[in-house]
Amino acid sequence: MSSSVVVGMDGTVTTKKTIIETTAKQCPEYLYASCVAAMTAAAAYANTAWQMRCLALVVCAYVGGLLYQNRRRPGEPPVVWSWVPVLGSAVAFGAAPLEFLKRSAEALGSPVFVATVAGERTAFVADPGLWPRVLREPAGRLEFRSTGMDVTEGAFGVARADVADAFADATDRVAHQQFVRCLQKPEHLRELTAAAAAALEQSLAALAGRRPLFEALAAPLWVATMRALTGDSSFATPACFDDFKAFDGKFAYLAGGAPAAAFPAAASALARVADRYRTDPLYASGDATVSALLRSRRQLFARCEAEAGRPWRPDSHGRIQATMVWASAANTIPAALWTAYWLARDAAARRRVVAD
Repeated sequence: MSSSVVVGMDGTVTTKKTIIETTAKQCPEYLYASCVAAMTAAAAYANTAWQMRCLALVVCAYVGGLLYQNRRRPGEPPVVWSWVPVLGSAVAFGAAPLEFLKRSAEALGSPVFVATVAGERTAFVADPGLWPRVLREPAGRLEFRSTGMDVTEGAFGVARADVADAFADATDRVAHQQFVRCLQKPEHLRELTAAAAAALEQSLAALAGRRPLFEALAAPLWVATMRALTGDSSFATPACFDDFKAFDGKFAYLAGGAPAAAFPAAASALARVADRYRTDPLYASGDATVSALLRSRRQLFARCEAEAGRPWRPDSHGRIQATMVWASAANTIPAALWTAYWLARDAAARRRVVAD
């Protein structure tokens, strides 16, 4: 058997019978050891100089990609190291978000840090006390539109041209005015609160058995939210809730750029939720039980389509409306629940909130 020669990244010349140390010294020790072990195992199966060259090229590309991915740019906070290319910290963050934030902040000694998540370089602020400073950043440093457009297209499957219409300047201003009017004005807020409270009381009365708190409350909260937003339509049903859960379980992957074909069950569930906006007779007719927010958004999107001078893809309207359903049921409502739960258990915090 011939002895293949490889030139390592550090300039050393080794044979395949030796451990090939081609890992950059800047990498953490566990990555260094992993690369050495992988090279050693692969070298045992490489019988030609060509295979060894390919092996060395792959490892060099891997290490170089990691160094580029985990570099700290000028002016950036510390970077969370990840040895997984492209995905970065997506798996760790998706499995236990709070634990990931705490562990990263402690390891880096900074409550503000950067991590690669599903190909996106994302900044995290793990200290709630710093949020006022973040929100006071100059205009242009923080903006939602580009992220909103990418998520609406990638996770919710809306055609890019239709997304551009829905996020146009004029439409965006009207949508913001609708949120302020329908979610902050007392008359509309009272209607939403009354509808949600009535549905929640009815759903809670049907609970039985012992389960974790949020698992027990998830379905009643869904019913209450959908009753408040969509009235007596078919959204406040167990079937629609199951579809929402199926989609929400894969949302992080879809928002990160994974193709919908990789998660057919989630894609089908989203399609069924979106299709309800087209087929539900109460929503389509603008029934009085449907919230003013959804009725006004429906009119806004119809106007967008007319002003664009071309028809939207048939499912775009429902999919864009589904973004708000997801934002309400997967973010706003759970956050409000845990906030209320915490305030109920912490009298001092409750007094500070009431005083404020």
